[in-house]
Amino acid sequence: MNSIANIKLSTAPLIRRVNPMIPWRFSCVLRTLTLSLVLLASGSISHASTPYGGTPIAIPGTIEAEGYDNGGEGDAYHDSVPGNSGPSTVRSDDVDIEACTDTGGGYNVGWTVAGEWLKYTVNVVSNGNYTITSRVASETSTGAFRIEVDGVDVTGSVPVPDTGNWQAWQPITSVVALSAGEQVIRLVIEGNDFNINRFDITLNGPAPAAPTGLQVDSLGVNTVNLSWTASASGSPTSYNVKRATSSGGPYTTVGATTAPTVTFTDSVTGGATYYYVVSAVNGNGEGADSSPFVSATPTLGVPNAPTGLEANPGNNQVVLNWTAPAAGSPASYNVKRSTVSGGPYTNLIGTTTAPATSY
Repeated sequence: MNSIANIKLSTAPLIRRVNPMIPWRFSCVLRTLTLSLVLLASGSISHASTPYGGTPIAIPGTIEAEGYDNGGEGDAYHDSVPGNSGPSTVRSDDVDIEACTDTGGGYNVGWTVAGEWLKYTVNVVSNGNYTITSRVASETSTGAFRIEVDGVDVTGSVPVPDTGNWQAWQPITSVVALSAGEQVIRLVIEGNDFNINRFDITLNGPAPAAPTGLQVDSLGVNTVNLSWTASASGSPTSYNVKRATSSGGPYTTVGATTAPTVTFTDSVTGGATYYYVVSAVNGNGEGADSSPFVSATPTLGVPNAPTGLEANPGNNQVVLNWTAPAAGSPASYNVKRSTVSGGPYTNLIGTTTAPATSY
């Protein structure tokens, strides 16, 4: 047991009238109270969820509804009503679980209420498109759910039909794109009153292999020319070119090519270093990024001319405004004047520092 001592609590200033026969006067009374607090158990402190059974569920594979993460209310699950409304004791918390008569037996989660949710830590073996077959049953048509992956909704709202009985099971399928690696799937209840037995998740087909041989062919003024070798497997239909400003990313897609094209020209602001990777895409999803990354530092070009110059006359002055050029990242602007419209504009009368566009 751990203790915390000497916590001082102060009341707010008190306002009182010292004597009713004289004007208001303010006085402040400070009260100090020393407490000793005892933390009864570490379980009362919120922790992140961990895989049920100690190991993330392998995907492709099956997620049993009652196999949600360890961690308790607010971390591994949220249930609206204390206690298990079902007779099963397979889990000793507030999620409502009962025996299931679906193929394979086992247990199902029921008594669902909108706003409840369950988390499942999984490990996806490869990038690709996956079919999630959800086994559901209900005696009403009010049920609905969605599936999230690392907090991102990947299915949208999925309605649950009236199957005729709480143990009359039907499949509902959704196709989603999953990336390789460990992540958290969350089942979010959006409509009341249905049972969920399990999710069978199958890989529709492999995404393409990562491209190889990515290289910088040449550098131009504010341009980088890239090429790579096509993926060795997976019959890609296109390639995504991704760029970052540091070698560790994050990498953002800046362009795409249609296979079999394996070259790309990227327009950037020269004078800085950029980092690139490429991934391949087919009907089954996006494959892994190429490795290693390549870097390039293109030449900084002369900025384009500003546009939209306006002159507004005043008292012995002229106020100028203009629009910054779309390319070239100017550091400053030179303001020039002439006494005739055709110039020459050789009289430099001032300079402004970007991004200011007035003088």
